Amino acid sequence: MAQIGPNEFKNGITIKVDHRICTILEFQHVKMQMRAPTIKTRLRDIKTGQVLEMNFRQGDKFEQMFLESRKMQFMYSDDDALIFLDLKDYEEKRIPRTIAADAAKFIPENAEVPINFLEGAPIGIELPAAMTLTIKTSEAGVKGDRVSGATKLAMLETGHEVQVPIFIQPGDRVRVNTETGQYLGKE
Repeated sequence: MAQIGPNEFKNGITIKVDHRICTILEFQHVKMQMRAPTIKTRLRDIKTGQVLEMNFRQGDKFEQMFLESRKMQFMYSDDDALIFLDLKDYEEKRIPRTIAADAAKFIPENAEVPINFLEGAPIGIELPAAMTLTIKTSEAGVKGDRVSGATKLAMLETGHEVQVPIFIQPGDRVRVNTETGQYLGKE
């Protein structure tokens, strides 16, 4: 693996930091009077999705990791894994639920999503910031209450439940934030 220093950082590069594999979201060189310059970074841990803020010095060295991103089609899920069809070689791949994490709540059947692999092993699913999904079921709303901002619980086609405005009905298509799981708007 290639070794890089903070001088070679670029947004989007993946490095190994303290046994974590992280992608650089942003970085900034900071020069202070009478001190050595530091590099302030925002990193995203690939396995947990957690955003970290870390500072590094010029002499620090990191192992650069090379991820392979493959487009795969979600087929179905079982108790402990999600089953995808690799669109490159048409083989079924099992992605454990521990790796899929919260992404499993937002992937409808037959959706094509990129999956990151490191040295041939899956390490994470890349979802867009928002996805459009269909409402499967919802509670009945109170007729006439459209001003108060009232919400009700609705189940998406993926089985995830989300709070939506009372005018949303089963069969409606809605946009959902994949990071927070919140309703964004009706399509």
